[in-house]
Amino acid sequence: MSIPSCVVRDVLPPLLNRLDAVDRLFSVAASSTSDLLGGIKRKLGREIRFLERWCSEFEAKLKERTMAYVWSSTLYRIDDIGRWYGSLDTCRDRHGMLRLMAMMRDMAESLLEATTRPVVHTDADDVVSLRAHLTSISGLLTDAIVHEDACEAKLLLDKIRADLGRLDGAFNEIHRSEKTIEGSFGAVQHLVDELLLDAAPTPTSSGRQDQLRHLIGALSSVDREVAAISDRVNDTFRLSAAAAAAATPAARPASGCWGGALERSWETRRHLQLAMDSLDTRLKRCLLCFAVFPDDAVVKKRLLIHWWVGERLVDTVDEGKKVFDELVSSTGFVTPVRRPHCSKVHGCKIQPWVRVLLVACARRNAFLDLDANGMPRDDFARTRRACLREGRTVAAGAGAGGFRRDVTTIYNVDRRYVDLDKSWFARKEELTTLQLGTWRDHGYDPRAHHVELINGELLRGIGACRNMRYLSFRGISRIEALPDSIGGLCSLIVLDLRSCHNLATLGEGIKSLVSLEYLDVSGCYLLGEMPRGIGKLSKLQVIKGFVVANSGSKDPCRLSELRALTRLRKLSIVIGRTARPEADEVTAVASLAALRSLTMTWSRVSPAAEQDDRAGGSRGGEAIDRMAFVLPSGLEKLDLRCFPLPEFPRWAEPHLLPCLERLYVRGGMITGLGEGGGGGSAVKVIRVRFLRNLDYSWEKLHDAYGKLELVEVCECANVLDWPASHGHGGGLGLWTKGQDC
Repeated sequence: MSIPSCVVRDVLPPLLNRLDAVDRLFSVAASSTSDLLGGIKRKLGREIRFLERWCSEFEAKLKERTMAYVWSSTLYRIDDIGRWYGSLDTCRDRHGMLRLMAMMRDMAESLLEATTRPVVHTDADDVVSLRAHLTSISGLLTDAIVHEDACEAKLLLDKIRADLGRLDGAFNEIHRSEKTIEGSFGAVQHLVDELLLDAAPTPTSSGRQDQLRHLIGALSSVDREVAAISDRVNDTFRLSAAAAAAATPAARPASGCWGGALERSWETRRHLQLAMDSLDTRLKRCLLCFAVFPDDAVVKKRLLIHWWVGERLVDTVDEGKKVFDELVSSTGFVTPVRRPHCSKVHGCKIQPWVRVLLVACARRNAFLDLDANGMPRDDFARTRRACLREGRTVAAGAGAGGFRRDVTTIYNVDRRYVDLDKSWFARKEELTTLQLGTWRDHGYDPRAHHVELINGELLRGIGACRNMRYLSFRGISRIEALPDSIGGLCSLIVLDLRSCHNLATLGEGIKSLVSLEYLDVSGCYLLGEMPRGIGKLSKLQVIKGFVVANSGSKDPCRLSELRALTRLRKLSIVIGRTARPEADEVTAVASLAALRSLTMTWSRVSPAAEQDDRAGGSRGGEAIDRMAFVLPSGLEKLDLRCFPLPEFPRWAEPHLLPCLERLYVRGGMITGLGEGGGGGSAVKVIRVRFLRNLDYSWEKLHDAYGKLELVEVCECANVLDWPASHGHGGGLGLWTKGQDC
């Protein structure tokens, strides 16, 4: 019995009947929750206001406490909840609302975990009150998400029913075509039987010649009949492909590719395959890494280069940059993605039709073990590059679909829950690249792309992977500390821990990573200090998220320790509200001669502290003002975030930095942008974002920064007279040199 007839008779009708029953269930649920979301929003607004009032009152109590720094991260994250609620109130996109609600709920639950016990006994009542508000917010957001998910599920159900209806019609037509095709083989069989009956050998040469002519004529008849059957099969296949494409939009890129230009011109496809195969070995292997990512996914340049460094496809980051530029500019297979304010390419993507070719090439060259649709297989015993996808738990040991002992790369494509066991890292001495965290930047959805580590204590076995060069736990939750065994990774070049929200301790092992060049701990809000010894990692070129220790820390790494890092070219530091840099720390950055990019982030300042600063009475503001940092003269990019004083810092005046070309200021209380140095300033790009107090005229900006070529403005309500803000109502706007002012 053929598959189409089985589907038409036995599968689709009962399935459609079951979906009708599900639809009736949704109708009952919808009628009982008609006004639920509006009520939830009103209650949520009240809780947010209570939370803001709690913050104001609690911050006033913290002003004289020596332990106030412990709360800075908590208050900063509460401020994020309030800001996301403001965005939620104006959001009209369903997916945007779900993303914001999920972010708020995750942050509330994270705060509930972090505030299980009060820091000191005197905070007990305040902690109880805070947890009550957070519990209520988490519950309300869960109800709202469930309601929105139910509405979306109803839409999805309607879509599924419509698609199945179309498939029902398509399978009926395929079934009819199949019967016609099956009948056509009778004519072919009859012609072949006649040919065999007439094929008896003849003794004379003229007889053999006549027999040969007859044979050719008979074969021609068979060929015409087979060609007619092929045409019918092709018509049927195009019908089913079109039906599948209409019924499953998620699969449309692959079907659309083969049904589009490539299917119409196999010659074009052949030339593209030849062009891909003609690339030199290193360039082709770097290009094949793109086959892992979904269609049209935007991938960060840095992420790709780190992968290549991990697998030794390139030896250095600079070499990786050259390969990336060649792939983007010369091959034509990679599409660059640029930012409005920058001419450099920081990301890229692959068109669906290119990925189809990449998948075929990756399979042909045994680079990756993918199925025909480009999805990673679950059986990792067939490849040295294992790609984790959402599905069953991986057996880490050899055999039974587990990792090979000689596996070189483990890459998490879309696995949300990574379950470790004792054999995950055992005897994996050839493992060089481990990307367990998320790879997404563009289109990141906290609900859909959240990664959580199960049995995190088993990370201590990672020290067995002595040849590992690239390790990323980016965005993974439930990692509270790095195991000391990580110090055994003496070949590690890249360590990406960005946005590990539960990470509170880096541990002593990190001081033994003698080959480390890239360290990212930005977004790790529970991290209170860096361990002493970072300055001994002489190969470090990039540090993101360096925490300036507060005065109560016992033995932290100070900025002055970084003087020994002569290769450091990019640095971002986080300055807490209670941070008190030592005298030699504020001048230490100036000695970093190779530094070209510096980002400085200050923790959130309370509304009460803002009022005191305006009145000139805040000792915290005075302490910040006394942090007269000295910056290196070769600095090319300066990014100031959440600066807590109204005046632009005197030590950051661009006329003191002759090489500074890019000045970014985001958040904080800044009202102006300094003097700039007029024609002497080299600044070409200025980006200002979320500066609600910025009051700086367009004329003054041009007088201070005479070489400006681009200005980006986002949500700065007091500079609406700037050309970059015209028509944007305080939202994102751009001005480029040559535009009318």
